[in-house]
Amino acid sequence: MMEPITMLQVLSDEMKIQNYRHRLNSMNNLSDIAQALGAERTRTELIPFLTENTHDDEEEVLLRMIEQLGLFIPYVGGIEHASVLLPPLEYFCTTEETCVRDKAIEILCKIGSQMSQSDMIESFFPMLEQLIHIAYPHAPEPVKNELRTLYRQLCHDDESLVREAAAINLEKFACDY
Repeated sequence: MMEPITMLQVLSDEMKIQNYRHRLNSMNNLSDIAQALGAERTRTELIPFLTENTHDDEEEVLLRMIEQLGLFIPYVGGIEHASVLLPPLEYFCTTEETCVRDKAIEILCKIGSQMSQSDMIESFFPMLEQLIHIAYPHAPEPVKNELRTLYRQLCHDDESLVREAAAINLEKFACDY
């Protein structure tokens, strides 16, 4: 097996190759690379690399990467470190390609459903609020009504921490009205 440093360099080099099949193959090897790097280096090196270097790729390559990220919880050190997976997925929620956005949302839901309440409040909810602030001004009126209804539900949630997070961000949401 290659040394972890070499594996990252190979990934970097393959991501620059014009032939998308090479890049697609690289995405198939992400779990091997993560396993070789170990949890800490996956969190501090591989995930930031993927976040910074895969934005303008072929749809199929992006979909494969998103699918792989959905399997990365063990590779980043368990669910308590899953928040490091949110930034690249958040970015893909804002891309033009519908299937890429849908897959990113699917994987975010999968990861979010496993996160602890405190991690949800600390990292997942702020990400969702940011996405809402991006989407809300451009949404058609029926979608805006639905988003307002969902936000009201957060304000009345049974969990006090959820209500608190909604209240803290109410001003930002109200400015979008």
